[in-house]
Amino acid sequence: MATAARRTGRLSAEERAARLAEMTGNADVHEEARWSRLRNAKATDDAEEAAAAAEAQARRPARRKRIPGLCHKGWATRPNLTSNPRAGAE
Repeated sequence: MATAARRTGRLSAEERAARLAEMTGNADVHEEARWSRLRNAKATDDAEEAAAAAEAQARRPARRKRIPGLCHKGWATRPNLTSNPRAGAE
């Protein structure tokens, strides 16, 4: 039974170059996967933030328009009232 004598911890220059090339390739694949995950997470976060902002806008009460003399302290009671009903009565 012939076994090749192997020195532990020693690599030939060719083996070292092959392992280095393999590790570099693995690092590139890992880095691209990492960037892909980051881009997907950012897109998801942006979509969630936009949905939350839209929901907050929908829940916010309608802004009241101030029309002097219309009711108590000049505030309109209908939220979407935009013009003075007496403006055309001159």
